[in-house]
Amino acid sequence: MVRGMLETTDFFQDQIKQCRSLATKANNKGDRDFWNRLANRWENLLRAQERGSPDGELVEKARFERPLLTKRRVGMAHGSRATSH
Repeated sequence: MVRGMLETTDFFQDQIKQCRSLATKANNKGDRDFWNRLANRWENLLRAQERGSPDGELVEKARFERPLLTKRRVGMAHGSRATSH
């Protein structure tokens, strides 16, 4: 059990480090914000695991999509996709 927790902790820390690195390299504010939010979510999962919260119950539901992409999908789902003739 302890070994599994250490591996999970290492995984979370690696994800945080990768997201922060991508945020640093991002060319625009929107991308930086996206990667920093994702890093924050990984940090929340790590803290929840360290507290022993089952299934990260204290962590808000994660959305791993950029808001821009989500808006496009919602619009397409409602039939507002542009058509060409």
